[in-house]
Amino acid sequence: MEVDSNVAVVGTCEDMCPAQERIKRQEESDVHHLEMPLSGQTLQQTMIKKFQRSSADHELQIAEAMRTPAALLRTVEYIEDCIMGDEADPLRTYLFIWDRYRMIAKDFTLQASALPVTDLWIECHERMVRWFVLMDHAMQVNGK
Repeated sequence: MEVDSNVAVVGTCEDMCPAQERIKRQEESDVHHLEMPLSGQTLQQTMIKKFQRSSADHELQIAEAMRTPAALLRTVEYIEDCIMGDEADPLRTYLFIWDRYRMIAKDFTLQASALPVTDLWIECHERMVRWFVLMDHAMQVNGK
């Protein structure tokens, strides 16, 4: 599928992880332990879009694969509420959140020409930056 790079694309995915990626990652056994559903949950409720680079055989600017700003904010909130408190393996949790935050920022960037900067855009980025600053401080204090 060829995409015209001059056309502004707006995301339409309302999930934290697009259905196509969820299916592919399940088939490849690529579901992170922090995404495993708890009792009463489904993978649709717990999987978060993984960071990806665009390449010749992998286009990222597809509306169905890009999350809406509201879905991006819900994803940030889910990470804060359900993932950040995992103390079992702090480094693994840090790397997971870092990867997912990179993709949230990338989804915003891919839609930058089509979407104005809004309060929601600012809130998502502020929350992510706060976490990065907190982690930087924690790593310096703990000497890591």
